[in-house]
Amino acid sequence: MVRALALLPAGVRFTVVGYESIGAGNHSDRMRGEAARLGIADRLIFPGEMSRFDSMRLCREGDVGVTFMPLQTSDLNEDNMIGPSNKAFDYLANGVALLMANRPDWREAFAGTGPDDSFGLVCDPQDPATIAAALRWYLDHPVEMRAMGERGRRRILEDWNYETQFRPVQEWIEGRSRTDGP
Repeated sequence: MVRALALLPAGVRFTVVGYESIGAGNHSDRMRGEAARLGIADRLIFPGEMSRFDSMRLCREGDVGVTFMPLQTSDLNEDNMIGPSNKAFDYLANGVALLMANRPDWREAFAGTGPDDSFGLVCDPQDPATIAAALRWYLDHPVEMRAMGERGRRRILEDWNYETQFRPVQEWIEGRSRTDGP
């Protein structure tokens, strides 16, 4: 991502929100070092740990939400992260278009068949040129980018939310309690 940032116009910034998990191996320090080496340290922003409320506010201020998973992995958790990963859903809930790894499961769920029915674009997270190309498309197509985010926000409100997803379970529970008697 940092190398892709160096390929983009000077006004493009990348903000990293969250915390570094155990075992990440000082990933944020490596990102800072690479950004300094490339002369773009001022474009890589680490606002530090913050509350969920503040991170969602910052999310709404962004243009594109980056959510990368490895294209190939033997890690069962990583290979099935599309549902449990809340990052993509947080971005969409806030009306922010996605930039995601070009994996079949993520393409099917979020990329649609093209910009008119998708919530975001895909790229190879290991290839700075494909990351930069996708971000450049967003720069050149701000109306379409906003439409992707808005489609995602509506999808969250209409379908991809706990109330809607768990309604069948709730109805089943309520039906069972009526038939079980007093």
